[in-house]
Amino acid sequence: MRGRALVAGGALALVLAGLAVWLVLASDHEENKAATIGLAVTVGLAFAVSGLIALWRRPDNRTGVLLAGVGYLWFLGALAESDNSWLFTAGAVLGNVAFGTFVHLLLAFPWGRLAGARDRLLVAATYVLAIGGNLLVFLVVERPSSTCEDCRSVIAVSDSPGLESAVEIVWTGLVLALVVAILWVVAMRFRLASVALRRVLAPVLAAGALSMIALGASLIASPFSERVGERLYFL
Repeated sequence: MRGRALVAGGALALVLAGLAVWLVLASDHEENKAATIGLAVTVGLAFAVSGLIALWRRPDNRTGVLLAGVGYLWFLGALAESDNSWLFTAGAVLGNVAFGTFVHLLLAFPWGRLAGARDRLLVAATYVLAIGGNLLVFLVVERPSSTCEDCRSVIAVSDSPGLESAVEIVWTGLVLALVVAILWVVAMRFRLASVALRRVLAPVLAAGALSMIALGASLIASPFSERVGERLYFL
């Protein structure tokens, strides 16, 4: 990766981080601003900078693109902190898309390319669920946030709490099934790898698997305790 492109990529990451911080600080409905800023900036910049370094060192390997992609897309979630209904809706619908790129990265590591149709199906399903869940919720309820009465869905075609609950139940079940499938693939990949490859895979697959487990636990806990679900999400 050329120096100018590297500098431009780093500048973009800093601009996105700055915008995310500004949105959180200006939000009237975010209660944990310090924790949210810490999470947004740390995760976003860590992935973006790691990706740029990977592209600089090994430009032929697409792992750097995926790493940077997770970082840049992560900042989209900050739009949901806005008190403007259009930005709030966009952030809520697109805020989870980074998880699709994260799963893509996890399954494509260390070569940067997916091994086969099964992996491509899992990645595609992750992108669909990452966007589709909130999209359907925002279509059937006008005020989807319990912490922000003024935040409205600008794409709502009805206002049905019953449909919202049904969508969330189905979406949670599908996401948990997907998490299990991804963890199984990761475990099998590690088991079948050579000793040398295991040394490369171990730290990345372990961290990725723990992240997926925490995400699954957050989804299970959230309906019973929003506070526990939020802490698991931060984890």
